[in-house]
Order: sequence, then structure tokens, then C-alpha cells
Amino acid sequence: LSLSFVCRDRDRDREEHACASHACIEYQNYPNPFNPSTSIRFDLPDAGWVTLTIYDLTGREVNRLVDAHHDAGNHSLDWTAQNSSGSPLSTGVYLYEMTLKTEEGSEFRSVKKFSLLK
Repeated sequence: LSLSFVCRDRDRDREEHACASHACIEYQNYPNPFNPSTSIRFDLPDAGWVTLTIYDLTGREVNRLVDAHHDAGNHSLDWTAQNSSGSPLSTGVYLYEMTLKTEEGSEFRSVKKFSLLK
């Protein structure tokens, strides 16, 4: 596993990480705080297996939004605050974790927090 922090761009609210010879970029969700839905964007320099999982602050998995192969490029998803059973979530702070395993064997992991307000 070879991850290294490249830069933090506060103006564009994104993080770049070394991933193979390119940069993986995961943007902070928008809006944050949100009610009832938010958008999560990420850019992939290489194709690979992506997971995007929501956790509560106790570390319990709330919902797995993505668990699939994605091509390189820009990606976005909208999420309405529901658990994996479709029930609405309570007001609170949650974490989302994105992982990428490229076809070349590189790995990327990022965790961000976001808030649901009702």
C-alpha cells in the first residue's frame, strides 16, 4: 500500500492523493451540512474497484453506496440520507469512506465527515 498526501486545496475543497502515477481527487460532499440529500464527487485517474461506504460515529456501517468497478474519469452520486434498508437516518455526524483499488495494484483510501440536519 503506497498512499501519500499530495496537497490540500481549500479553495476547491478537495484532496489529492498519490495513486499510481496520477492523483485521485475526492471532493467534500455538497451541501454539508445537508437535508435531505447530498452529492459526493470524485475523480479517478485509473480504472478500478471503488467502494463508498457510510458509517455512523460508532463505526457501524450504515449504507454501502458504491461497490463496483468504475472507469477513469469524473464521477458523482446523489444520496438521500437512508440506511441500507431504506429507512431515513437521524440527525447527526456521519463518515464516508472511499476506497479505490486500481487494475495496476495501487490503493487509495479517504475518509471524510459530513452532517445531516433535520
